[in-house]
Amino acid sequence: MNKPTELKIKELIDLLIKMMMENENICRVAIFELPFDIPELREFKEKLFKENIKMITDIFNEKYNINDESLQLIIGPAFYSILFSHCYYSNALQLKEDSKYYKIFQETVKDFIIRGLSAFEKKKK
Repeated sequence: MNKPTELKIKELIDLLIKMMMENENICRVAIFELPFDIPELREFKEKLFKENIKMITDIFNEKYNINDESLQLIIGPAFYSILFSHCYYSNALQLKEDSKYYKIFQETVKDFIIRGLSAFEKKKK
């Protein structure tokens, strides 16, 4: 995609939130309920996790300096934790689909992630 990095990040967030909202129960089960003590499930979740971390860090690295693997293993999970934070709290908060929360969730997440990534912006030479 020949688009600016921030636009790619925003579009990725839009797609992931849309998928999460349309498949909320499946996402909740996949994220929280699938056990790690079954080797096949552990291997599947690890593979999926690593592929997703690589995908987002490849996009992030176009503009932001996060080439260090340790840094990627911090930023990647933080990205997904923020993105799927809704899954943690939606049942407890008992939010209605037309609530103000849902109207601003997506834009807030995009702004939060992009502003956080700006700390790693590559220096121009």
